[in-house]
Amino acid sequence: MSFAPYQWRHDQGYLPPPGTPSHCFTLCTKNSDPKPPPAPAPPASDYAPPTLRPGVNYLFAEKSAHTILHIFSKAAPIWEEKYHGQNLNFKMFKVATSFQVKTIIERILKKAGDDCKGWSVTEVVEGGCGVWRKGTTIKYEDDKGKGDLNGMGWNEKRGDKLPPVWLVVHKA
Repeated sequence: MSFAPYQWRHDQGYLPPPGTPSHCFTLCTKNSDPKPPPAPAPPASDYAPPTLRPGVNYLFAEKSAHTILHIFSKAAPIWEEKYHGQNLNFKMFKVATSFQVKTIIERILKKAGDDCKGWSVTEVVEGGCGVWRKGTTIKYEDDKGKGDLNGMGWNEKRGDKLPPVWLVVHKA
């Protein structure tokens, strides 16, 4: 026999003889695609911003004015003399001026409806040296509580051209 024991083809290279098992090896030139990110977790509370999957955009409500509220952590009448000179903790919140005053009480207390009855929000004015002066008090049940922050004068000018808004949420 004078023919070659192996086949050779110009375009395919070496071909084994018929009946011989062929092993296929593939050369990977790129890594596989990464795993997709996990689905977003549900919001921690009813008031948390919505969670979005990657690639999803959010359309915000119509543009409204915002103000910064400084709300004391202590639910006490800090304008009384026994609190003068104390170092009091507070949190700052950026809030739309269209919020109702009673909504601020609900959000700070993390309660709603009848659970908020008997609570009030009071604006205080800084007197210096750790002294705070009592300002307007709005009870949760009052009609003023249904008004918005802008109607109370707590608007976007506060903290800029006007003094900042300092509030205490306390039992009435």
